[in-house]
Amino acid sequence: MEDFKPFARHSLCRDFTSRLQTLVPKHGVRILAWALMPNHFHLLIETGGSPIHAFMHDLLTGFCIRVNRDLERRGHVFMSRFKSILVERQSYLLKLVRYIHLNPVKGLAGADPMNLESFRWTGHPAILGEDDVPWQDTGQVLSMFSKIRQDAIRAYISFLGAGLGLEDEPGLEEGLFQVGRSGVVPIREVSTDQRRYDFVGVVLGSRDFAVSVVSRLEGCRRGGIRNRRSEHIALAKLLDDICRDSGIRKRELRSHRRKAGSVLARKIACVVLSRSGFSRADIGRLLGLTRQGVGWAIASYDRNKTIEAEEKITKYCSLFNEYL
Repeated sequence: MEDFKPFARHSLCRDFTSRLQTLVPKHGVRILAWALMPNHFHLLIETGGSPIHAFMHDLLTGFCIRVNRDLERRGHVFMSRFKSILVERQSYLLKLVRYIHLNPVKGLAGADPMNLESFRWTGHPAILGEDDVPWQDTGQVLSMFSKIRQDAIRAYISFLGAGLGLEDEPGLEEGLFQVGRSGVVPIREVSTDQRRYDFVGVVLGSRDFAVSVVSRLEGCRRGGIRNRRSEHIALAKLLDDICRDSGIRKRELRSHRRKAGSVLARKIACVVLSRSGFSRADIGRLLGLTRQGVGWAIASYDRNKTIEAEEKITKYCSLFNEYL
């Protein structure tokens, strides 16, 4: 949040990076660049076996609980849901590495890539070999400069230094294209409301790359371009199943009653919909909950989940895909 700076405390920076050390191998992702700013962070991620939202959920849920506990506060730690942009590797990957690692010193007079204290909470020292960060993939970045490590490091330093005097390229922060039911649309032509409801994602790359993304998404439900009519029907069937199995009426699912059966059914519905790719905002609108309420339900389920509960979740996720 603009008036709250969790990463101004080194203890919380250490907590955040220790979570990355645990979760990066667990989810099979690769971190190519990163930076912790006072009130936000940047991660350049190559996804693996887990969808990006699952990795970010695991990362942020625990971290936000830790922040609020340590600082004896309540409420949001960050202003909104994390923002993700799909990147065209060849054209933009190195530019993003530079943009992210220069974030802490951009605009500062006399900034020097060799003054590592200025880059303490970034991936820059690890690329130079001055810091051991086992969860950061430095080799992939350096290999784009040279096959010889020392030559690659020198080329990287030169590339980073050249960026100190440059204006940031358009799109590095917001992306260049929105992709969705309207195909490929330049982001500058899309209103904020349209971005939220009419598009499935943001692309940083050429138009041809964005078109190829749309082609891959066509007909793909999870993370794909949504057919809201079939989705609405599938959701109604899924919630009917959950309510019937829980012994409650459908209206109780959206109520705020604390009856055990209703509470458990809401938790199950939140988890199933989250694992099926729905945002917390979408789940909240469907179930009459706030985003915080959805987060609480998922976190509560995760803390107390059992083998039997996981079997139910798996069954409901499979049913939802069948209904689609």
